[in-house]
Amino acid sequence: MKEDYIFVNYHYIRDPSEKYKGINSCQLAEFEKQIKFLNGSFKIVSVSDVVTAAVNGTADKFCAVTFDDCLKDVYLNAVPILNKYNCKTTLFPITSVFKGQLPSVHKIHILLSNFSAEHLIDFFNDYLKREYAELGNKYKIPKDRRISETLRLDDDILTANLKEALIFIPRVLKNDFTDSFFKELKLDEETVIEVFFMNRDEIKELAGYGFEIGNHSHCHDNMTNLSSYELIQDVCTSREVLSDILGNKTKIESFSYPHGRCNAEILNVLISQNFKHALTIEERGISKKDNPFLLPRYDTNSIRDYLKSVN
Repeated sequence: MKEDYIFVNYHYIRDPSEKYKGINSCQLAEFEKQIKFLNGSFKIVSVSDVVTAAVNGTADKFCAVTFDDCLKDVYLNAVPILNKYNCKTTLFPITSVFKGQLPSVHKIHILLSNFSAEHLIDFFNDYLKREYAELGNKYKIPKDRRISETLRLDDDILTANLKEALIFIPRVLKNDFTDSFFKELKLDEETVIEVFFMNRDEIKELAGYGFEIGNHSHCHDNMTNLSSYELIQDVCTSREVLSDILGNKTKIESFSYPHGRCNAEILNVLISQNFKHALTIEERGISKKDNPFLLPRYDTNSIRDYLKSVN
């Protein structure tokens, strides 16, 4: 890659399985291929070190590898590969999981492993009409066009629309919808969390090994839907949970926006809470002119496509 300073983001690191076919993941062989490339082309450092290098115009090339959500896959599958290449990364946990609350985005991944996107959309639209008639068609999910022409292009139209629409749906409606399916599948949130997410001890262990820990919010909601009060409550709750895990002396200075969504109000809250950097999902390298609270970040699929283009 031509850029000298980049961030790269990952979520699930696992090979495909029929049981969890609704999960889009970076497979283990592909992940190792990417880490080998990044480690050979860049110095893999912390988020703040990349920003400092970009601001100072440091001659070497720098990269920060980040993991949003802190899934169990990272601990079981990614960390052994990272250790093989002596790489330390930045982890952004969703702290609601430590309170037994499963984020809706991960509920959808599980539902898509058991039901078609078309079935879920039809059910949601019927549910919306029946239970929330006062909202009209405001949140109806279309099936004949893509909601976004730039995001989730690796998903088919219906899957992409379901995921994208649920980001903007009010929390109570979204929870009612996903909970109805969880009951049908006889799934317990806390049991799912144990399977899918790192626990407190694993987060603390990796922090002790030198992995940077950032903040990814408490509830993983679309933060542009929240009031200033709700934003502060969410960020502070997340920070308190992380302090309880890591100790009060550990500084949490980096933030990763849930779903990549942000606005000026969110930036002001982060600044008021003494964060130093925040990462988006805009895909490009960074420069010294970038706003430290609007830092761009490549996705694993971009690195995959780049390596295909040069091989």
